Amino acid sequence: MVRAFCALLIVLISTSAQAQWTVELTREASFIIRYDGATVVRAKYVAWGPDWKYADFKTAIGKNYNETWTITGDIESLNLGVTGQIASTKDQLVFKWTMAASKASANNTGGGMSFTVRRDAQVFGSAVPPPVIDGADWSWTPKPGQTIKVHFDGTSRASYLEPGGTSEIRSLFIPKDISAGESNVTMTITLPANTERRDGASKRYGEFDAGTWLAKTIDYTASPIDLSYLNDKPAGGRGFVKADGDHFAFADGTPVRFWGANVAAYALFNAENRAIEQQAKRLAALGFNLIRIHHHDSAEWSPSVFVKDAANTQQLDEKNLDRLDYWVKCLKAEGIYVWLDLHVGRPFRDGDGIDAFDELTPGKTGRKVAGLNYVNESITQRMKDFATAYLTRTNKYTNTRYVDEPAVMGVLITNENDLTHHFGNEMLPDKNHPKHAAWFNAMKKRIAAERGLDNTRAGQTWLPGASKVVLNQIEYDWNQDFIKHLRSIGVKAPIATTSMWGSNPLFSLPAQTAGDVIDAHSYGQAESLSSNPKYDDQSAHWIAAAQLADKPLTITEWNTEYPQRDRFTQPLFIAANAAFQGWDAPMIYAYQQSPLVPQTKIDPFGICNDPALVSLMPAAALLYRTQQVKPANETVVFAPGEDLLTKAISPDNTPALRTLSERHRLVIGLPKTPLLPWLAGVEKSVPNDSASLDAGSITSDTSELTRDWKTGTYTINAAQTQAIMGWIGGREIALADVAFDIVTPKATVAISSLDGQPIATSKKMLLSLAAQTHFTQQTSLVQTEPVIGTIRFKSPVVVEPLSPNGRPMGKLPAANNVDLTGKLATHWFLLTRP
Repeated sequence: MVRAFCALLIVLISTSAQAQWTVELTREASFIIRYDGATVVRAKYVAWGPDWKYADFKTAIGKNYNETWTITGDIESLNLGVTGQIASTKDQLVFKWTMAASKASANNTGGGMSFTVRRDAQVFGSAVPPPVIDGADWSWTPKPGQTIKVHFDGTSRASYLEPGGTSEIRSLFIPKDISAGESNVTMTITLPANTERRDGASKRYGEFDAGTWLAKTIDYTASPIDLSYLNDKPAGGRGFVKADGDHFAFADGTPVRFWGANVAAYALFNAENRAIEQQAKRLAALGFNLIRIHHHDSAEWSPSVFVKDAANTQQLDEKNLDRLDYWVKCLKAEGIYVWLDLHVGRPFRDGDGIDAFDELTPGKTGRKVAGLNYVNESITQRMKDFATAYLTRTNKYTNTRYVDEPAVMGVLITNENDLTHHFGNEMLPDKNHPKHAAWFNAMKKRIAAERGLDNTRAGQTWLPGASKVVLNQIEYDWNQDFIKHLRSIGVKAPIATTSMWGSNPLFSLPAQTAGDVIDAHSYGQAESLSSNPKYDDQSAHWIAAAQLADKPLTITEWNTEYPQRDRFTQPLFIAANAAFQGWDAPMIYAYQQSPLVPQTKIDPFGICNDPALVSLMPAAALLYRTQQVKPANETVVFAPGEDLLTKAISPDNTPALRTLSERHRLVIGLPKTPLLPWLAGVEKSVPNDSASLDAGSITSDTSELTRDWKTGTYTINAAQTQAIMGWIGGREIALADVAFDIVTPKATVAISSLDGQPIATSKKMLLSLAAQTHFTQQTSLVQTEPVIGTIRFKSPVVVEPLSPNGRPMGKLPAANNVDLTGKLATHWFLLTRP
């Protein structure tokens, strides 16, 4: 079933019966105030040296002694140590800081606390006034009779609202000129009556215990279970992948979906043959069938595809290209397809012959062109030249040109480089790009005249409206021209133009429809399972808002990266959403971007040795690739109509995009409009849909997926995957065929069928466990919290722990209960029935 919704008229949410105020302290020794579950005040420490040079203000909260917590911290660049305490009393928090300067420093911008307040009428039920500043103090009354007051002692610096809005208050109690010695500041926060103090996530997790947490649970060269049988070998054996409506298909019409990852930067080039072979096999065993080759051209990493010391970036480094070729050869042999980027971070150089080169943004080893390529023909030509050289090359290991390589399933023209939202402002006078601005203004004037737009408003690139027509048209025309070039040199793979990334509103979509697919990037935040979709977005909402009705959706970057403690909740969450929504190619960023050798620490963008993420990849791959979660019963078309261009519609400000995507399949219907004549258009209708979220949870229309933000949990209750994640400790959670009684406060526990049968009757299953990790710098030791508890089946199962390299560690007698003692250094157990 498909329904079309007019964005303006959609009504999904009933108000809750009784809202309440809560406050919690963070591990950084700051605080968060919530109203009805929505974050309305978030405090953080900030500091700057001279001329607003960023200074890292590090802080940490200590243990609780009779409702008093210690504070430790420092601002190293300002020679400042910080100690103190936080005391909690009825309706008040009192922060006391002692700042000790080892030596004097002058002309600093200063430091202190930043408070972000949320003036959201949807949260509070009516218009919300701005905060009131009174010297160093400030107050805010978002509802009559409910006031937050912040009072300072020990500072004479006035607080202020950041210019350009009234959402951020800065209280810089650290002076500009710091004298050697100690100074004291006190901050008293008075909260609305009956505010409930809740334990922050840090306290709920508990303390790291080096003696009981598990070490060496990941083998960098192996997978606990071999899922490579899911891959057709070699990749490309069924012909070129094509975009077929809103999904991918092989040449014979068989639908295909991809579970992927990124291999980037140093991992591409600092890699020996044996290591590449080994990692390609491991990737296939973990369940991947797609790898994106990324940061092949970026200045931030060396080596790259360009000759390092050449005067231009038109000379390709054959030695480094050889490494890429060998990667592709090995991946193809393992049945893993390849996604190629053309432009990521190329550092253009003096010898590249770029017009107005001096206007390009200076970078590490050259100049960057983000946004400027859309109006500068010489940049475009250099990008085309590279595409031709890069893609018409013959891989000496496969003896195939890349344009003729069926194992290449996708090509991205330019990474995170849109004109419509991020880089249109580069054309403004204050950006000091006069020649580029002149080229842009000529295009703008022509388009505005053709569409009957006001020329002045068409140039207000920071505002929705006429400017978004112009920016979309320029970007779309550029995309069409570049795609024409790619097809002319023989590219057969589906093409993406750029990505929906960095909070792109829906008005960025039209230009990207020139491509065969829409691509998205989305990164998650800690505690996202606890976010109330009435008020707050999370990463999956942004991905869903990029899905068009008639094109495949790829996700070339997603992650909730280290050091976010609950990142272990995300692999199965994203996989389940992807299966439910029908997304076509999620790719985590990244499998590895460091040199291709065993790692001694966790990289925020390298899951290869991160127990919290890589441990769950087999379960996630099984769920997604074998469709262990049902697709949505109903597809809802969100049709913004004329508001597409006149409003910055996004999951950040549109509840329907959040709630609909957790209940149904969500697609975006772009309108037919003479302003953007290439859009085919989607019919609008007035919805009659109302769904209460008062219960604190939301369930998919298949009844398989439930997110309970009040408890901070997510459950997958499907026939072949049954899993729980989030704050699952201390209570029983019963699913269709399995009951979980977990002691560990926050974890992911998943049961996956390995034989295609429902868990109720499956004779072979995989049990996967993951929880928080800890990295000890001094010893380079990565340890993971043991998952402790009991899992109850309705019929006996034989339990066989698997070592990090997949070797059996001995069978346990058949029983209905699986006892997780937390003593074995593993994340995986093979479960069998006679």
